Amino acid sequence: MMKKAVLMILIIIWMQQTHAASAVAYCKETGNYGYSYDCMTLQEAIDSAKQECRDGGGRSPEIICSSTGAGFGAIAYNDSTWRIYATVSYADAEEAMATAYRNCPGGEVVVLWYDCGGKANPSDTDLGNYNFVSELMLAHECFGGSLYP
Repeated sequence: MMKKAVLMILIIIWMQQTHAASAVAYCKETGNYGYSYDCMTLQEAIDSAKQECRDGGGRSPEIICSSTGAGFGAIAYNDSTWRIYATVSYADAEEAMATAYRNCPGGEVVVLWYDCGGKANPSDTDLGNYNFVSELMLAHECFGGSLYP
């Protein structure tokens, strides 16, 4: 009886920690992007991000960033040049935003999310122009900048 209870608790803990997959898709033809987070699998995150990009007008979305780790993610985007920079799986929200902002010249942080891995989930935040400049340690980041001029 005790072994079953312990096994059930371990299964519940494992299930709560398994949905921490996120992805960012970008269409270089149209400049549209899509993102997803808190997905059960990486493939689900990829499919969802691509679909969100298509729903926004993207024709050929490509995944520029993905992760299976919990944490903060941010997207910085420059409307005039279509440059994009995404970060995922950061432990700190300001670090995720600052890295995205710093690496997207002339852009602004347009999205911040927290991939909770099954824990309490803060809502998406639309930040407008977040002028945070700081030299922070780079962690899990994905670059779209010069690849998608």
